[in-house]
Amino acid sequence: MELVEYFENNYEGWEIAEDGKYLYNLGIEEQDTVVVDVKNRYLFELPSDMNANLLFYSRSESNYIISASGNIIYIYKIIKNKKKNYKLIKQINAHDFDITCLLKTDKYLISCSNDETIKLWSLDNFEHIHTFNHDDDVLCVNYSYSYLVSGDFHGTVKLWNMDTFELINQIDIEEYVVSVAICDKYIAISSSKPELYITDYKFNILQKFYHQERYIYYLQFSKDNKYLYSCTADYIITYMTNDDGCKLLKNQKHKTFVTSHCLTTDDYKILYTDDKKLCCLYTPSFHDFIKTLFITKGLNNYFLPEELILLIIKYL
Repeated sequence: MELVEYFENNYEGWEIAEDGKYLYNLGIEEQDTVVVDVKNRYLFELPSDMNANLLFYSRSESNYIISASGNIIYIYKIIKNKKKNYKLIKQINAHDFDITCLLKTDKYLISCSNDETIKLWSLDNFEHIHTFNHDDDVLCVNYSYSYLVSGDFHGTVKLWNMDTFELINQIDIEEYVVSVAICDKYIAISSSKPELYITDYKFNILQKFYHQERYIYYLQFSKDNKYLYSCTADYIITYMTNDDGCKLLKNQKHKTFVTSHCLTTDDYKILYTDDKKLCCLYTPSFHDFIKTLFITKGLNNYFLPEELILLIIKYL
């Protein structure tokens, strides 16, 4: 899927918004941030250089964008068919220093910062709910149900209860933490080294993997907790979870240097971008879904042929 050619030579380093429906490019050299609606090819620009993820959400039949620039969170309402395409409806002086990460649950907006804190904000009115504290710059965060996992520059990973706001456990690894993910049994951690740690909720290290050639900047469990996706600029590696931990399922090498990955909200595709195009990989969850629709006698391979997948997609 090609991006609009007009922007190919003007911007580099496309990112994928968390819902997989939008592409965006952090403003560089005083350029605005370009946002692309992947499905409708709808283009608009935001006026700030952003240093954290864009988030998109809907409320009361309206669509909103949440972004961060420096220590400030901006809330925009998308207004299609208008000259500006957006309206700033709220601005929050959220942290003392730069925001490093934004994340959204069904209930909260979560922001992390170099001021060594994680803050929860209500998605209803964007009022501050609670602050979690680290002892160094907070670099990454992820959640599952009522649990929040976070990592910092010192190498500390913490597990929190978002209902009681209590610290449950923590672990210190040797390098700064790049990415974290959590499911109903396990926590996945990556550092500045090309290593992947799998722990339980007590942070007992169950496994360490060294399959990647570069550090892992994206980790995510599938919604059904059956799969873990580990992504670098060179590879997507899929693991299957079981009662004993994780096992390697599939290793795919990219043809070009990839700048961003995102698991779509339906769990069926991993989207990834290089500087000029958006690509996708169909996940094991998608294969599982197709198998429930088409029980083919004699089909013993775990992964369906790509030609069959494309044919099925065409007629679904």
